[in-house]
Amino acid sequence: MNAKEEYEQITELIDAERERHLNRLITALAAVYQGENENTDAAEASDDDTRKRRDEENTAMTALLALRIKAECEGIRFHLSNHIRQMKEDIEKLISYVQSLEYEWEISDAVKSDAYDLLCSICSSEDRAIIDQSYVWNQRSIINKEITPEMCWLFMKVAQYLRNMNRISEAVSLLEDLCMFSRERDNPDHKELICRALTQICDDSPETTCRICRKEYSLFMNDTSLYSGDFFWFYGCALMSLMCVEDCLYAFEKCYQIRRKILGDNNYYTEVARREIAYCKFKLTDGSEGRADLKRFVDQSEAGFFNSEVDETQLQIQEARILYTLLRDFTDISDPVEYKKYLKIYEQLCQRYEYKGEYCINMRTAWNIRGGYYLNVGDYIRAESAFLNALRVNVTNEEKCGISRIRVQSNLLLVYHLQNDIKKAYPLAVELLKTIENEYAEEHIEESDVYRIYTLFLSIQVQALTTAEQEEIDNIKKLLEETYDRILSDGILDAPREQAGFFITCICYLIQQDSLSISEQRKFSSVLCKIEENEEVFDLAPMQMTMLYYYNALILYEIGEAQAEEYFRKTINNFDTNGLQHTQKAAIAQSYGTYLCRQGRFDAGHYYIQMALDKITAAWQQYVQYINDYRLLMILRPVQLNFFFCYAVIRQTENINTAYEQLLRFKALASLAGRERNRIIHGSCSNTELLGKIRRLQNAMAALESENIFRNVEKDYEKLSEQLRRAERDFAIQFPQGASFTEISLQAVQDKIPDNTAVVEYYGTVKSYGKTQAELNNSSENQLIFDVYITRKESGKCRMQRITIPDGMKILEDVRAFVISMQHISSGEATIDELDQIDGIRFRLYDAIIAPVLPAIEGYSTVYIAPDGELINLPFDLLYGEEKICLSDRHNCVKIECARDFLFGSDEISGSSGTLIVGDPEYEVRERGIEPEKTVKTEKDQQRIRNLDVNEISSLPFAKVESYRVSDRIGGELYTGAYAAKQVVLSASGYENIHIATHGYFDPDNTDASLYSSGLVFAGIKNWYQTGEISPLYGNGLLTADEVSRMDLSSTKLVVLSSCLSGMNDVQFNAGFYGMVSALSAAGVKYVISNLWSVNDLASAVFMDAFYYYYANGRNEPPVALSKARDYLKSVTIDELRRQGWFHPTTYQMLDMESRNFLYTLEQRNGKRKPFRNEAFWGGFTCYECY
Repeated sequence: MNAKEEYEQITELIDAERERHLNRLITALAAVYQGENENTDAAEASDDDTRKRRDEENTAMTALLALRIKAECEGIRFHLSNHIRQMKEDIEKLISYVQSLEYEWEISDAVKSDAYDLLCSICSSEDRAIIDQSYVWNQRSIINKEITPEMCWLFMKVAQYLRNMNRISEAVSLLEDLCMFSRERDNPDHKELICRALTQICDDSPETTCRICRKEYSLFMNDTSLYSGDFFWFYGCALMSLMCVEDCLYAFEKCYQIRRKILGDNNYYTEVARREIAYCKFKLTDGSEGRADLKRFVDQSEAGFFNSEVDETQLQIQEARILYTLLRDFTDISDPVEYKKYLKIYEQLCQRYEYKGEYCINMRTAWNIRGGYYLNVGDYIRAESAFLNALRVNVTNEEKCGISRIRVQSNLLLVYHLQNDIKKAYPLAVELLKTIENEYAEEHIEESDVYRIYTLFLSIQVQALTTAEQEEIDNIKKLLEETYDRILSDGILDAPREQAGFFITCICYLIQQDSLSISEQRKFSSVLCKIEENEEVFDLAPMQMTMLYYYNALILYEIGEAQAEEYFRKTINNFDTNGLQHTQKAAIAQSYGTYLCRQGRFDAGHYYIQMALDKITAAWQQYVQYINDYRLLMILRPVQLNFFFCYAVIRQTENINTAYEQLLRFKALASLAGRERNRIIHGSCSNTELLGKIRRLQNAMAALESENIFRNVEKDYEKLSEQLRRAERDFAIQFPQGASFTEISLQAVQDKIPDNTAVVEYYGTVKSYGKTQAELNNSSENQLIFDVYITRKESGKCRMQRITIPDGMKILEDVRAFVISMQHISSGEATIDELDQIDGIRFRLYDAIIAPVLPAIEGYSTVYIAPDGELINLPFDLLYGEEKICLSDRHNCVKIECARDFLFGSDEISGSSGTLIVGDPEYEVRERGIEPEKTVKTEKDQQRIRNLDVNEISSLPFAKVESYRVSDRIGGELYTGAYAAKQVVLSASGYENIHIATHGYFDPDNTDASLYSSGLVFAGIKNWYQTGEISPLYGNGLLTADEVSRMDLSSTKLVVLSSCLSGMNDVQFNAGFYGMVSALSAAGVKYVISNLWSVNDLASAVFMDAFYYYYANGRNEPPVALSKARDYLKSVTIDELRRQGWFHPTTYQMLDMESRNFLYTLEQRNGKRKPFRNEAFWGGFTCYECY
């Protein structure tokens, strides 16, 4: 603002003040005229009010005139001559107002002197010559004058007014000059004046306060009066504002000694001095000292000790500030119960005083601290909720908030990262990175936040186990080199702690990518040592320092340095550091255990491997509170990886029994955790209303997700997703605490294995453990192998052996090729190359994974196969060698997830009866109550489709025939056509058997949502697809695995899915079954029969008719009945089909014209022909035993 604008603005204020004065004068005269002041007491009170108002008016006019004179001086310097005359008038008016304020009868030299001092203090030194020339001041009286109480009062009043109108610099200058006048003119009340002036100056200008205090220090140093105590109090406050903490501590100690001596220990002013000493010590020692006294002050405030000595609002604001200091460092929570107590108090104070606009006293900060607390104790669900609440708080003053929006978002990103929630983490990370790169962003981003976000983004990449492009690796190395140079140069770093954290994470990422040479690792290790040596500069949190030790230990181990053990020991010594998560502790213990075993120190190594397993157990048992299966799977991935590395050590250094027992405890942890969660829920008095709400929200989300699979639709997921996550948070809060978990031991599992059976358990692992990069590079061995544990049980006794299958990578390549080829063959899409190569792949797989186990399982009619990884989708029954004898020709094979499944469930299914049969849905129906059955034309190939295109979905006419024949075999309730609705299946609790014949779908490319990308199709799907509206009668016609997983089918013995691809499992890292089979397992079903690929409708119908012939009325258990049905289908002739009524007129009546022609053509062929002999017709049907 220039001089002219300043002059005009102040003139407006002066005119307004004069108008207010005139209005008050008129009001007073009117009151006198009306006789309202007849009462003496009232008159005296009115006189006091009048004097007070007059003083306020005179103060205002004095201050405003002084400011206008200052503006006029600036105008005169810029040759605005019209200000000269006005300035003289203003000086005269100013002197007049000073006379009134000092209650003088006349304008004396003292009045002029005070006015002159006031003007010179408010105006700049350049203005003094102009002021001197504009009025006759009588300089001699000014030089010889003393400090009077009237002058002090004048300066104090005007300074206060200036502060109120936010003219801080003029107010501070005025009071600083007053202190100078008092000192130079030997004011007898100088100490009192200094303290009164500091009262106003301290908060506004700590620099000025320190300048005054340094000049007056010698006067107060040896004084023990309360004035001296106050002096050192203000000095300490100013030094604290300037972050001179050590000097500040000395000042507060002086203040405390004086106040303690005069006022006593329990006085409020003594306590606040003690509190500030504690605060200084807390700051200087990173919280190791002073904490007790800070908590003491809070406790005293809460107990009401100071209520009579200080204003409650002022006291509680001080209390809130102290609590912020105590709580903000949530990386070190030694006493969670106490922390929560103080956090609750802080939140209440923030709610009460947020409107005050005080620094750090607001709900965004409170929610952020609560989120930090939950983060520290590993409660990620509630941490996420708290950070989201922090982001919802509307903050009017970001500078006074104490926590930026960017910092809260980075905390939320950290939670997503720790939960391995990629779907949430990546979009937020991208948003934050864009904000950083946007030079026009409204919000200022601290350098520390920039490095923190980069670190988190890189950490997400590390946890995702992605393989980086060389360009990305080169860029990270470049950043690493830049940070390396900054750290070693001993220069000033913008954000030392965050830059160190970024450096450490870069090293971790490059180690994971095997992208650091030995020389590079040695160089970067030296930087880690430098960071460690300069701990006071980098100020790493205890958890960060622990991870620094850990990564340096890994580097030194990689390059073969003996110093590695020293750093492993440092890491272990900090093992109990607050903020270190179970997964991190497991990784540390596993790495050290591996290192020790590689050194041949097996006893010590086994101790730490067991410690790692204990931390893995603690982690997965903590995460059972996740009701969302996808989130549970993702958060357990890093935990499962920890076990993978532990097992690699155990298999070579422990006996077979120990190794297999650990495998039973930790294989497919996501499945185990989900199963235990469901068991705990069903066995406790859970909040059924909340569970119902979650189920409804999950079903709605499933509908949206599954719709998105089949077509590109734009749906607003955010609101629904937010509601669901809040409900999941409420579920986690209410999850039963202290729940007991199933004891898993080798002996317990062996006791439950059925007699006269064999169990073959596969597990993918590595041949060697703990090899350094150099050792791996010099090794020509294929590291991936399969351990196969074979358990044989006869007469109640188990024998066990382990064999190892090499060339694991080649096996997995063949598995993928075989499954894809069989799918293509079954759908008529196989290439000539696939047809030529299928037997070669089959032979190789048989020789690799079947032939080695045959001697051990010979003579056992039933063999349980527990595959691992991509072996889950392999049809073991179809494998054979050169002699072309399949495994299924020798044994009745049943797939299980893991041998520990025998511990869950019971042999007898109680509380169920009857069979539910749902088949041949009417995919497009008219909205009505109940409709007759309707025939829709089929596709020419009559096959269930693999990639579901809703527009081309056609009915499966032989599925209708199948449903009726199944009903004839086993009885039960039959639903076809428009009756075959999704809701029929969702309400299927209580049936012993469920048979479903419809289209199935599985999208192997949708790995992020396989619970949504695996499902079944029912009546009304086309209606929903065309309109987007969910029918109350038919729903959306899509039943996803996600929805099935939440059903209660614990009383159901068997579910048969006569649909294509219903048996396909998404291959998640050691997650076990994951798809429709997994969903039914989670729902409590004992047996599931499903298909791995699409099959001719008639073949499927004949197969199912035979299966139920062997299964109905308890003739055979599902695995045996399935095996017999396979044998039947591959040997059945056309003549046998005729005898069984497949060409009966009633069958033709159920078909459309095209299907009738197909059936008629088949009927006319040679009666000895076996139309379904090819394995593609029956080989995909698989029996899974879930319990």
